[in-house]
Amino acid sequence: MMLLSFHAKIMILLSFHAKYQYRPS
Repeated sequence: MMLLSFHAKIMILLSFHAKYQYRPS
């Protein structure tokens, strides 16, 4: 069950990173 939590954290981090990466200037 630890793996699911880890995967969720990775997905959240990726979504935040993508948001900052592709934000309109």
